[in-house]
Amino acid sequence: MKMPFQQRIPNENEAKRAEEWHRGLSLSTRKTCDALEEFLASDTIQVLELKGDWGVGKTYYFQNFLAWAKHKSQLGKLKAFSYVSLFGSASVSSLEASIFAAHEPWR
Repeated sequence: MKMPFQQRIPNENEAKRAEEWHRGLSLSTRKTCDALEEFLASDTIQVLELKGDWGVGKTYYFQNFLAWAKHKSQLGKLKAFSYVSLFGSASVSSLEASIFAAHEPWR
């Protein structure tokens, strides 16, 4: 199932809100941000998993991180991405199908 991906930071205030979001990160979420930056800087095709309990804000965090990274021109060579939930994935093949179905070009 394809999950709709929507930026949570409005375009008209993107730069200001992206900086506010980044400034407000706790130490642990800042470490996650650093790891995501390393992931984006890599030339290797990779898969990244954000783990956490249901409802803790993984999707919200990732959407805001992408908006911040775009604002800071840190998206590197990212041309497309897939954002999928592992919830309900019964096999590797169903996960692979979800990844390919959710493929979106980066705008």
